[in-house]
Amino acid sequence: MEQKWGTTQEERHHGSMSRIYKENRIYFAELLEFDQWVREVERNGGHLPTRQEVLEKRDAIQKTSTFVYSAATVKQMLQEKKSATWRPLNIAAEKDRLRRALEIARENEDEAEVRRINERLRELELHRRTQEKDSKAVKLAEMNRKNRVENFRNASGLKPVNTGLKAGEAGYDPFSRRWTRSRNYYVANGGGGGGGDAAAGVVATAASGGSGGGVRISAEVGMAATEAALEAAAGAGKLVDTNAPVDHGTESNLLHNFELPISLAALQKFGGPQGAQAGYMARKQRIEAIYGVKVPENDGRRHALTLTVSDYKRRRGLL
Repeated sequence: MEQKWGTTQEERHHGSMSRIYKENRIYFAELLEFDQWVREVERNGGHLPTRQEVLEKRDAIQKTSTFVYSAATVKQMLQEKKSATWRPLNIAAEKDRLRRALEIARENEDEAEVRRINERLRELELHRRTQEKDSKAVKLAEMNRKNRVENFRNASGLKPVNTGLKAGEAGYDPFSRRWTRSRNYYVANGGGGGGGDAAAGVVATAASGGSGGGVRISAEVGMAATEAALEAAAGAGKLVDTNAPVDHGTESNLLHNFELPISLAALQKFGGPQGAQAGYMARKQRIEAIYGVKVPENDGRRHALTLTVSDYKRRRGLL
């Protein structure tokens, strides 16, 4: 595209096009943007910069762009940095020194030095409090770490837990798992003596029935003793628990007294106990023979009965 000034509207050439404008359509008026900006500034009560302000701003920009730090300026900046970041090892001695310097500054009526020393004393006090908080946090973190190591050693070691210990005895662990089912069913020496005699009579009568009944007689004896004990305890007002040793779950389990014909002889044709390993090795050899790729013996999964290196080291006490 090519633009020209001429008298005709358009003319086409071979493979190109040129647009020609008439000269009487050209606009030679002045730009109005500056005048519009001036009117807007005056209408809003703004400040029009003078030529002197423009020159000062230009000089300031050039000075900032070409500024070079002198040796004296760099030395002063380093001294200010050291004085701002320096922390004494003995805060108490530093505070004593500053207090003496503060008394001297007050005698000399040096207000600037007094303000500087007071600010320094406040910084030291804040630094001391921060150090105390940090030391407490470090001690707590160290104690937590030792407790975690000891807990893991106790849990991972093969240390048997004696659940027969009572509270207050050596080695008693209040958080160890115990059988918590109540064994208090009735009080033998309670006021209901008649009920206790009846229970004993029921047990004696059931027990004298001979051994021909087998499991069924023992179940009946347990149920009879339970009912008699519950009645006696209820009559004495000392009923504690209604779940007897021979409950409905035990009674239902006693009904399964027949034998199930289960035989593992059918597994012998697969190799018996070693059949799974033999089958795995045969499949591994077949895959390697067909594809020519070695099958790793490790399947890449983590099994429940395997130990990692870190667990092994912890159990051996190597960590």
